[in-house]
Amino acid sequence: MVVFGAIRLGRMTHHFLAWKGFFAVTMVSLVLGACTNGGSGGSLARSESGSKGTARSPGFAPPRMVMASADEPSPLWEPRIATDRRVRAFNRILASGDERARAELRAQVAANLPTEPRREMVVAMSMAAGEGGWTECTVPLLRSLSRPLRGVDDATRSESVALSRLHPGRGWGYFAVFGVGVPWGGVLVWVGLGGGWSDTSVQSECWGLVVRLDPSMERAAALLSEAGTTSLAPIALFHEQTGILPSSSTDFVWAAHLGEMREPGGTLERLREQIDRHGLREVDGEPLELRHVPAIEALASINESWLSMSSSRLSTLLDVRLKRRLVHRRQTSPGEKVTPEDWESARGHLSRADLLLLLAIDLTLDDAMLREDLFRQVELDRDDRTTEYGGLMFAADRAGPARMSTFTPRPAERLGDRRFVASTDMLRSGALALAHYHFHVQTAASDAYAGPSEGDLEYARTFARACLVFTSLGPDGARLNADCYFPDGTVVDLGEIGGSGSPRE
Repeated sequence: MVVFGAIRLGRMTHHFLAWKGFFAVTMVSLVLGACTNGGSGGSLARSESGSKGTARSPGFAPPRMVMASADEPSPLWEPRIATDRRVRAFNRILASGDERARAELRAQVAANLPTEPRREMVVAMSMAAGEGGWTECTVPLLRSLSRPLRGVDDATRSESVALSRLHPGRGWGYFAVFGVGVPWGGVLVWVGLGGGWSDTSVQSECWGLVVRLDPSMERAAALLSEAGTTSLAPIALFHEQTGILPSSSTDFVWAAHLGEMREPGGTLERLREQIDRHGLREVDGEPLELRHVPAIEALASINESWLSMSSSRLSTLLDVRLKRRLVHRRQTSPGEKVTPEDWESARGHLSRADLLLLLAIDLTLDDAMLREDLFRQVELDRDDRTTEYGGLMFAADRAGPARMSTFTPRPAERLGDRRFVASTDMLRSGALALAHYHFHVQTAASDAYAGPSEGDLEYARTFARACLVFTSLGPDGARLNADCYFPDGTVVDLGEIGGSGSPRE
């Protein structure tokens, strides 16, 4: 799972997590370290040492090499064990003359490298693969490299150096962006790998790497132009019909899902018609993004004329809806960054497409039955001290009325009453959801905590989704405050909402 950070809210801390089994690899590095094995391999560790780290990578331990005693048990693949013990166990086996143990270690490196959470271990495994000529680790190294590591240049990361050593003359960038004119997956066939490449999680991770290393997305577009009948075909079709390119690993899976909705008269065909009819392939000079797709589908059913409105007219329409709302600003602790939540501050930061999305979300909250269900979920959350609740907001569509689809975390995903976990099932079901949502309702009177935490904002950035947080208000918790927040950090307080019998205005 991925910890997307937390913000201290007085005495309360809220975490927004995501269960990443769907992508088979964490998108964000946790508390990380680095190590070196001396000799020529030192460059692998030195390339990453000295970084100050970031919120995604809080820092690095100094590079070091330690050996284990002969009678120390091997904690090698248990992340909860102290990292220095794991490194000692790794290096002991690597330096041993036990060929069977070394062969098992090699196999375990290929299996565990893509998801290893401790940077010190990643450096040790990458170094061993690069120096040992373990070409079967090419795909695992690419997958590990796909995990963003802020504060470290991708070209100097241990995975990149190892790839260059495994395939001299090609350069790590060749593998990262698959070269010019190389068919999708062609580089992996070239190095004689192939196995496992058809797995969607592997493809999504490497797609995210391509986009990260080439923000212009020219290489990504070139890959889609060569898709043919490969596994990229649904994404290529989605791009052709909408003009939207997936901009991350999560977008890759999302676009593939939408690209498969290609039956005559189906979602993809309707979407293309609306985008072309209302000139939405580019909105105010900016390309349409995946998070806008559900709003186009929803507003086409509610009032299609809104899709042609200019940003100024949409702002005026939202003005009428929002200016009389009773809002609640989240209280901050000393030194905490203050994020504006008022509509006046937000309106200038939202694109025309995001204004359409905000309008669709606000209209959907008008639905009385949806709000009745929302308050039912609040009671379930407040009675359950093991987790925060959340899920997906859907507008009314051909499949049924507007709804808040909750995804109750499984036992292993329940990480406390101030943490929300987006499950695999939730991520798979959200292609047409307007927004992801969760609650701050641990107590009835949670007014001081109304609004997204820093961890919540990081979640929105990572998944490029509009999100909602509902906070319980007053001594009886009879009302909720709704805050909508976007990937760029813009927050809009949508005001108080009551149950099915209460008007919103």
